[in-house]
Amino acid sequence: QAGRLFGCDRAALLGRRPDELPGTVDEALCRRLEEAVREGRAKAFEHLSEAHGGWLEVHVYPAAGGVSIFIRDISARREEERRAAAQAGFRRDLLAFVQTTLQNGLDEGLYGRLLDVAIRTVPGAQAGSLIVRKGDTFHFVAAVGFELDRLRG
Repeated sequence: QAGRLFGCDRAALLGRRPDELPGTVDEALCRRLEEAVREGRAKAFEHLSEAHGGWLEVHVYPAAGGVSIFIRDISARREEERRAAAQAGFRRDLLAFVQTTLQNGLDEGLYGRLLDVAIRTVPGAQAGSLIVRKGDTFHFVAAVGFELDRLRG
């Protein structure tokens, strides 16, 4: 996989120092590899590489006359972990919303709490509004990041 990450065949990587690796230079990764080589002990770390467009799992093993470096792309795993954490956060927020609603009933703050959960759930969301249909018309009932009275006109 290292050959694919660096855009060359495996043989071109053998015998090279970290700063001599072909392809796009990832200076932060090179520094971490050189640090591990200097320390002279086995080391493993995860690294977000902008140069290679994803997360790498790196294992460095000192050996007689050099060092062995194993690199694996773990972008898919990290994305799955991020997605699982987001889902867990959503479940936690939703359960808290339901618990509060059961305690308080259908009080005035219901729509505001629901909107807060929605904003925390949607990636990148910073503001929002909630409208409810009453008869043939829609009414703003909650807003975050906007003045509710101005939305109501």
